[in-house]
Amino acid sequence: MKKMKMMKAKFEYSSSMYRDGNTIGRDKFLEKYGEDKEELYDHIKELDYIVWRVRNTITKLEENSMGKVKDWLMEMEEDATIMSRKSWLEMHGKNKEYIFDRIQAELDEVQGELELHTQK
Repeated sequence: MKKMKMMKAKFEYSSSMYRDGNTIGRDKFLEKYGEDKEELYDHIKELDYIVWRVRNTITKLEENSMGKVKDWLMEMEEDATIMSRKSWLEMHGKNKEYIFDRIQAELDEVQGELELHTQK
C-alpha cells in the first residue's frame, strides 16, 4: 500500500470551499478561488479520498459482521429443528433458549396445519 505524504502546510478554508473542491472540479475551483489555491484543492481531494476509504472500510466491516451474525442465527435455528432441548442448550447456551422455543413453536404450528390437511 502506498503511503501518503503528510503535508506540512496548514490549510484554512471554509466548508463552502471544501464542498466546491469536491463538486466543481479543479479548473472552476481555481478560477473561483485563485490559481494560488491549487495546493489547497489537492489537499481537499486527498481528504475526500481518505473519507471515502474510511466509509468504504466501515461499510465492508458492517456487511461482514451482519453476514456472520445471520449465519450464526441460521445455524442456531437449524439446530433447533434437529436437536433435543438439552443438547441445543448445551451447545448454544441458556440465554438463547428463546430462539429454540420460537423455532419449536413454528414447527408445532406447521405440524398442526399438516394434520388438519390430512384429516380432510
